[in-house]
Amino acid sequence: MQQQLISVLAHQIDRDPDSLRPEMTFRELEVDSLTLIEVIVTLESDLGIDLPADLDGVTAETTLGRAAEIIQTTAAGERRPAVDVASAAREARTP
Repeated sequence: MQQQLISVLAHQIDRDPDSLRPEMTFRELEVDSLTLIEVIVTLESDLGIDLPADLDGVTAETTLGRAAEIIQTTAAGERRPAVDVASAAREARTP
């Protein structure tokens, strides 16, 4: 997730992805709220999930590494693992 976030953000702010490090903050990169929303929309499209526009815990002082963790956790909550789906299907068929 971290590399995907860095790649999308680098494209949005017209920077080389190799110049972005996980310990950098959005403020340090001069990322405004509109740019952050654009990054979220792109990640939603790439991941096939819905992320809240105001990711809880992501602020100007959040590092890219921490933001990636928050997005990963949020994304995991949006998806139901295949194992759980299969288990639910079996349970539904059991008399």
